[in-house]
Amino acid sequence: MSKLDEIKARLEAATPGPWVSDDSNIFSVPLGKMRHDMFMERMGGKEIPHPDDMDGYKGSGHPLGFIATTTQEYDNFENNEDFIANAPADIAFLLSEIERLKVASNVSDTVDFLSKKAEECRQQIIRANEALSEIKEIACKHFESP
Repeated sequence: MSKLDEIKARLEAATPGPWVSDDSNIFSVPLGKMRHDMFMERMGGKEIPHPDDMDGYKGSGHPLGFIATTTQEYDNFENNEDFIANAPADIAFLLSEIERLKVASNVSDTVDFLSKKAEECRQQIIRANEALSEIKEIACKHFESP
């Protein structure tokens, strides 16, 4: 399995997104009732934010799934939280960009190959035309002599 295949497998195995961050917690959208209740119990009864309370998810009617908590005690926690929350979407984008570039590279290789073959064909046509000119010249001389 290649490194890219390993990354794809981890992305596919992770909780589906989108992921969102709210006050040092990272959640997935949406979350079924059973998982919501389990996470609420695990969080000591602290209510998990509901999409209706978060920008961009209003009206979906689905609670959010807990992914991780970043620690506000450390410097840069907001940037770390943003990085983690956007990781699945960013990784999916980067993997698709790698695939696009592979295709573009294959197209470029194909164009290079075809360009070389076209040049070879052009050279063969030039040689064939030169040979035809020589044949015409010989034929003309042959038919002109008595």
